[in-house]
Amino acid sequence: MEPVPPDRESSRGDPSDDLVATRGYRMTPVVGLGGGGGALPALRQFFRHLPPAPGIACVVVVDDGDHEAIAAELDEASSLQVVPVQDSHRIEPDHVYVIPNGSVVHSVDGRLVVGTVDSSTPVSVD
Repeated sequence: MEPVPPDRESSRGDPSDDLVATRGYRMTPVVGLGGGGGALPALRQFFRHLPPAPGIACVVVVDDGDHEAIAAELDEASSLQVVPVQDSHRIEPDHVYVIPNGSVVHSVDGRLVVGTVDSSTPVSVD
């Protein structure tokens, strides 16, 4: 087996565990959270118990309510920076991105890109 360059070694030091391309190690892990309007208490509890700098980005979609008001509520519960996203935003660690309901969101080249959905298409968070 060939030696693995130091910048590609896995955290366990086992070269066979190095299954993510080098670029993947520099990317921020993204966690998606969503639910209906009744999900806010659980989301607040989740963010209250999250460590202050977990090194992840969280994307929150709640299918009921104004995303800016939801962002304000989550901001009170979280030590992370909470950002309501309207169209596009660079993904950064230790941030919470709140997406408007009725939208679709994609991750493209390290950015969240929010788009609209045809009004005839039913949208839900499952």
